[in-house]
Amino acid sequence: MAIKRKRIVEAQKIHKVNRAAAVGKLMLGEISNWHEFLSVETADYESLPRRQLKSGVKDIQNRLSQEIHKFCQSNFEKMDIDMLSRLYEEIKTHRGLEITCNEFEQKYSKFRKHVLNGMPVHSTVVFCLSGMKFKFPEDYLTKDLLCSLKGIMLTKDKKDKTGEDIRSEEFYFRSSVITSFNLLEAYLNGISWDFLYKTPPKDLSGKKRKLLEGFQGISIREKLKKYPTIITGEYLFEDKDLDVVTLLDIMKPFRDALVHPSPFTMPEKFGGHNKSDLFYRVNRETALLVSQLTCKIIKRINSHIGADTRPVWLAELDDYMTDLKEGNKEHTVKE
Repeated sequence: MAIKRKRIVEAQKIHKVNRAAAVGKLMLGEISNWHEFLSVETADYESLPRRQLKSGVKDIQNRLSQEIHKFCQSNFEKMDIDMLSRLYEEIKTHRGLEITCNEFEQKYSKFRKHVLNGMPVHSTVVFCLSGMKFKFPEDYLTKDLLCSLKGIMLTKDKKDKTGEDIRSEEFYFRSSVITSFNLLEAYLNGISWDFLYKTPPKDLSGKKRKLLEGFQGISIREKLKKYPTIITGEYLFEDKDLDVVTLLDIMKPFRDALVHPSPFTMPEKFGGHNKSDLFYRVNRETALLVSQLTCKIIKRINSHIGADTRPVWLAELDDYMTDLKEGNKEHTVKE
């Protein structure tokens, strides 16, 4: 009986470590298919020949456990083999896993800073055959905006535009304006959530907390003016800030006309403009100006709250916008 119990313990140990190793390989993108990932579950470890079982345990002690420990130490603050084995069970159930970064860190371990690499803490962690990835709205919207801007530049100097070319171009104009505002709002909501999740001050009033949570119909104007101030305790945008005035007072009516199209003319206190007129007037200049202002304002806020000058996910779009502003046609067309 003692030998049988020892065999069971050894088999379970091998099983657990192999599960942990499979999760590590999946994170690194080293698993080619789910059959390979699940193979550690189909092996009958208790039926292995005694010599093979002892060899497996020895390999764990001499090599595999150390490799897994090194992997955990490099990428996580408190991850271990037991946690990886439990994570395997979650991944196995759905042949992959999507879990918020917040939930993952509560259930398992916090990521080390280099793993997040500038990704916001409200990201969703994805475990799939191509590895471990992070996804979040700002990244998607940044890429959407970049696609729209590249579409605009592809048709900009095209001669003899077809009707389809013109329709595509107008679509890119409208898409750029709408996506820019969506991106800005996603960023503002993201930094407010991250602030509340990380280190909200003990003296944060209920009113300010509700404002940051944004459940009471807070306008983007209020978020721009108040979120950076609440997070840092210092004002960023004055009432007559040129970037904010240009974006919200001059350009936002174009966005509103696209999101809420209507033949009615707005009352004088809301600008007195005709929404249909603005809807049709959205053009290349409108799209580029809104996109440039969005990038500039996000960078200003990011610097103000003590983060990098620009978020890592904004870099490609920001570089592209810089090239457009400087007239680097070679770069924009080849992209």
